[in-house]
Amino acid sequence: MKAARNLLSASLMSLFLVQAQPANAASTADILANAPTLQILIDSSSSSPATSQAFMDNVAPLVVEKLKTMPMATQVIVTAVGDSVRVPEMKRTRILARNAPDGGPVEDVARKVGAYLRNFPKALVGNEHGSSHLIGGIFDAAKNVNPKSQANQIVIISDLVEYSDVTDCTKKCVLPKPNFQLPGTEVTAYGVGLGLPSGLEMRVNNEWQRYLTAAGAKPVVLRRTF
Repeated sequence: MKAARNLLSASLMSLFLVQAQPANAASTADILANAPTLQILIDSSSSSPATSQAFMDNVAPLVVEKLKTMPMATQVIVTAVGDSVRVPEMKRTRILARNAPDGGPVEDVARKVGAYLRNFPKALVGNEHGSSHLIGGIFDAAKNVNPKSQANQIVIISDLVEYSDVTDCTKKCVLPKPNFQLPGTEVTAYGVGLGLPSGLEMRVNNEWQRYLTAAGAKPVVLRRTF
């Protein structure tokens, strides 16, 4: 673990062209302390748009382009969400100047994330979750947001149809008051309400817009498609 941290610090120092002296080490620590997070939450329920190869093929480039705009030292987290009783699959990496155990250059990170997203529908076959605890997934994501940064991003690939003991958005979608905060965080969702009747789709969209805004996310961009 200590060796990995040393490699990470060395990578960041080389990018910012600093010399190996105490003041520069503090500068590297500041960069890490203030680095944002980009979290990609993928709904793994059977009704999720992430089960569609065509949908993921279209969404993957949009997520990759967003990733490429993130600053150096950004932590990138990809998480499958859905059933609350399953241990979520989570992958972590970081945008660095060069390859290291903790991450690598933005182009390498983008390529790996893009490939993961495009392969997701095939990997999910037979492993779909039976419920959609999306609120729980976002609650967990809030813990990874860096409050020192104003550039945090959360991307959600989901129809946002919560199907849990909290609410059933397949019938009447009423979300509770959020019990977490998303300071300095932009939230973008793809697939919102996809496949629902128009009235229910609008209800789901409006409820989540209200819910995420109340949690402090800004802006909140909810898209049905791309």
